[in-house]
Amino acid sequence: MRLAFLPLALLLAACQGTSDPARAGFFDGLRNLSDGTYTARREQREATLAARQAEALEARAAALSAERGAAAAAARRAEAERRLARLASDLREDEARIAALRDERRAEAARLSAEARRLEAERAEAARRGADADALAGLEARQQALRRAVDAAYR
Repeated sequence: MRLAFLPLALLLAACQGTSDPARAGFFDGLRNLSDGTYTARREQREATLAARQAEALEARAAALSAERGAAAAAARRAEAERRLARLASDLREDEARIAALRDERRAEAARLSAEARRLEAERAEAARRGADADALAGLEARQQALRRAVDAAYR
């Protein structure tokens, strides 16, 4: 009698199978093919793969966007540094030009002061010799003009 139940036990064991293709036997495979278990499993895995690929693409797009942003920021910084260097160079040139103009102005003021002293001495000598009033007035006018030029040079 025990042998009579053996085919029934085998039949029932075949009914309780697995959907894992790696462990499924022949009858499990036939049942899984016929009821769509394998198709559903394949579609679920394809959906998971597609989702992972989409995530990977989004991550790559974000990384590329960050790289472009970093490159743009580096380009803006490089341009700002070039502008700063150009401005610093222009400033040094302007400072040198100002110093040269100051030196020229000092030299001109010194030359005008020497000329004013020479005219003062000439006027004093002319007054001492008894020069006429017109000659003295001309010397005094030249001396006044020189004083104004000296004053302007020192401003």
